[in-house]
Amino acid sequence: MGKEIYKLGLGKSDSFAEVVSEFPKKIEATVIETVGYEFGSMQTVLYVFERFFIRTESMATLTVLFTNSGQQIIVDVIASGAGEGVLNISWGANRSFAKMAVDSLQNQGFQIISGRTPEKPDM
Repeated sequence: MGKEIYKLGLGKSDSFAEVVSEFPKKIEATVIETVGYEFGSMQTVLYVFERFFIRTESMATLTVLFTNSGQQIIVDVIASGAGEGVLNISWGANRSFAKMAVDSLQNQGFQIISGRTPEKPDM
């Protein structure tokens, strides 16, 4: 199974709720589940998305975790699934799904902290 993993960050933002609530509107996928928690001044919101990719004739998942520490917002993006055949090859579907999320976040001012794929080690 292929996977794409990214971590992005944004300096302190008073608009955590707005950033989090607008995000699913920018992703062309079905929201499977959303959960959120507050621990003192720390807030987290977890989204799980699903999308069908014609090129692999299978579903891919996108898991996005927003964490607000009060000092900065960190977002973890993990795309997986969408493999086909005996070798479970994703033909870039995971990369496309992750890129959709990363591009949307970068348009809001987030910067990539690290990215990891099977072909590329941590940046």
